[in-house]
Amino acid sequence: MKITKKQLKRIIKEEKTKLVSEQISPEQHAAYAEEDRLEDARILQEFIPDLEELVMTALQNEVPDRELSKQLMMLGRSLRS
Repeated sequence: MKITKKQLKRIIKEEKTKLVSEQISPEQHAAYAEEDRLEDARILQEFIPDLEELVMTALQNEVPDRELSKQLMMLGRSLRS
């Protein structure tokens, strides 16, 4: 089974959170949570241009609605993971 970069990042993030929550003070935990929130925001900012590019390419190439829907769903799934 292959693991995507995003899946690997999520796994690492979850494991980091587990380790951190076991070893640090609540103040430090809050700081790490803020770092994670900022990382999530950065990932979302990277996602938006990908989405725009996908839609523009589909429109320019007159991709059928059904195919565009499939591609958008796949992109959405990759964002969740």
